[in-house]
Amino acid sequence: MTTAFEGPDGKPRCRWCGAAPEFLVYHDTEWGFPVSDDHRLFEKLSLEAFHDELPDDARAVVRSAIASSQT
Repeated sequence: MTTAFEGPDGKPRCRWCGAAPEFLVYHDTEWGFPVSDDHRLFEKLSLEAFHDELPDDARAVVRSAIASSQT
């Protein structure tokens, strides 16, 4: 079993992100990228902690709420 698939641009990606187009964006812009800002780290940890409980379209709503609570 292979753990990668070819994305629409021909680049190999993790198999899990092929399930929906928005997963590709998350994979290419957030997954595995280091975070050095404390607010961004808090946001990322919070989103990952709630990941199993949230539908995919709720991430933006939660991200917005976290950002507004930190200002």
